[in-house]
Amino acid sequence: MSVSNSKMIETATDDAYNFLQYLNDKGHELDPMVYLFEKDNSHPFMFFGLPAMENDRGDKTMKHMLLTPFMSLFPTEAVVVVQDTWFVKEQCDKKDEDGHKCSIEEHEEFSGVAPSEHINKSQGLMSMQMRKDMSGAWAMREYGRDDNGELFIKDLELNEIPDWKDSSMESWLKEILMLGLSADTDKALEKLTEDLPEFMTEDTAKMISINSGLVTISDLGYNFAVRQDFIDFLRKSFPESTEEMFEMLEKSIQESMEEE
Repeated sequence: MSVSNSKMIETATDDAYNFLQYLNDKGHELDPMVYLFEKDNSHPFMFFGLPAMENDRGDKTMKHMLLTPFMSLFPTEAVVVVQDTWFVKEQCDKKDEDGHKCSIEEHEEFSGVAPSEHINKSQGLMSMQMRKDMSGAWAMREYGRDDNGELFIKDLELNEIPDWKDSSMESWLKEILMLGLSADTDKALEKLTEDLPEFMTEDTAKMISINSGLVTISDLGYNFAVRQDFIDFLRKSFPESTEEMFEMLEKSIQESMEEE
């Protein structure tokens, strides 16, 4: 049975909020997190923690873009991105036709200053979820801090998006997710396999790409974690790959997670 969009975005936001509480106790901030879901499981099979970002649209776009190949290489049904963000609540209370408040880009436009510098700023986890069929959800979990510096939830908002392509929300993040989930991997695989031995299957080629990609993003400062049954999930997803490839990837993942 397919997991609903609202369940996926709730699961990812809960996880990010729990991690934010841990980081808050340590005096650290939360960098964006990206969760990959399959169709019939409410728990993501993989999630990524992005490196610290400059306050620059180009840097944010590039660091999110580097994860788009994984969205198409894996049998990804949906993606959720969770970002810790400042916003100006009273200037964003007016909702658009989709029912959500203004986007990150629109906060600054409405307030005239960056939300983090506004006198009436609020802070929250903004989550965007998108499915392969372009349906999805948008959520904002506003939070505050008590006198002891502990986090508490102030307000929750969740809106279903029937079709992100028709959504009036303008966002660089929306465009990235649409690109990642609609990417044509067949053409990429054709290029990838044209110089490989004839006995090598497309599944093995995908596994090679996944392994190489994970090594690369680890070197660039990305963190990632996988579900406990991740390797079994891959065996089912890529049945024509070799056991050697699964063992190699499992070892590579263990080494990367130990370094973190």
